[in-house]
Amino acid sequence: RQEVYAFEYAGEAVHGPADSCVPLQLARLFARLQLSSCQAVSTRALTASFGWSRAESFKQHDVQELLVQVLDALERSRTSQFKALFEGTMSNYIRGEGFDRCSSEPFTTLMLPIRGHKTLEAAIRSYFVPDRLEGDNQYMYEELGKKVDALKGPEVVDIPPVLVINLGRFLFDYTTMRRVKINDVCSFPETLDMDVVLKGYRKQKSQSGRPGSSGDDENEDSNLKNRPLEDGISVHTRLDNPFGPYDLVATMVHSGTTHGGHYRAFIRGDRADNS
Repeated sequence: RQEVYAFEYAGEAVHGPADSCVPLQLARLFARLQLSSCQAVSTRALTASFGWSRAESFKQHDVQELLVQVLDALERSRTSQFKALFEGTMSNYIRGEGFDRCSSEPFTTLMLPIRGHKTLEAAIRSYFVPDRLEGDNQYMYEELGKKVDALKGPEVVDIPPVLVINLGRFLFDYTTMRRVKINDVCSFPETLDMDVVLKGYRKQKSQSGRPGSSGDDENEDSNLKNRPLEDGISVHTRLDNPFGPYDLVATMVHSGTTHGGHYRAFIRGDRADNS
């Protein structure tokens, strides 16, 4: 909130028309929520700044789409501090005996499959368990000119100060060729120790302190040569920079079906009567 309030509208020449400036309209909305005595305030000015018409209110919009829309607008408005708050880095790897290929990419949301997982911690760990490329699905290692066993999966390089987690409740059923909503219970704690949850799934740091290089780099770590494959565990995980505990500050709950519904936000604020 303070970062939003810190935004300074520099006029139409820099940030465009005020009605179309998302950071400005977001700051005004936050101010109305904080200062108004009304039980509810309108979000029409904010959604209008996205370019959405009143007709858009009758369409089903995923909350993830809204988040992407807001963050993209904030970045375009040269408010780089928001990027640092919400953006982390993920590394996707393919590794086996003697090679470790990886590429890094930014992320703003951790998209988790929850089917079959009763807790958030279990869903997170499941997301990072690698696929085993073996048998008929072996990885083609060009330098050896043959297929080899390998592991393919993601690892975390850095997570942002504000971590957004999306529970994947909407799936496409290829049997019925329809979207379905997963209503399974998935519990989550008020405090999540990310060092414990991500143990074994963190990208190693190089000797220079940088994350492992991006792009195809099969010689990234000479110690990999004789390392056996391990299910879901990165044997070179280091905790030089602990992530620490993350406190739950808000949840978004969807009520409805795949065809329509409503989102409700439950936010832990800083008011004395907020428990």
